[in-house]
Amino acid sequence: MTYLEIFKDKFIDESRVKKIISMPNIPGEVFKSPEHKDYYYIIREKIRRKVYSHFNKLEKGEVMLTFSLYKDGSLKELSVNNEKSFGSIYLRSIAAKSVREAAPFPPFPKALQENDKLTFTVTFKFEYR
Repeated sequence: MTYLEIFKDKFIDESRVKKIISMPNIPGEVFKSPEHKDYYYIIREKIRRKVYSHFNKLEKGEVMLTFSLYKDGSLKELSVNNEKSFGSIYLRSIAAKSVREAAPFPPFPKALQENDKLTFTVTFKFEYR
């Protein structure tokens, strides 16, 4: 009997695995206005699509990122909150890479143009079933 035959039940058939990425709301998240909230959700969705394209390994974890945008939608700064993240370097890197690749974002809506920059925090929860 081969090693593979002995342990075949211990291996995961990746073709049958559903990879799940959720972006739960941050507890206590406060928005300045409905326009701010709408803009935030547009940004989250653009990033989420990028994250799905990079999530290629069967790993679980949660990554929290904070990033700032200029009013034209360009990325000003990005950081991983390592204290509130758990999971591999791989998950942290694809989360950060996805924000960078999703930029530039749409310019701020008129109601938010008074701001030179806006800062957002997003959490990515990586799972599989």
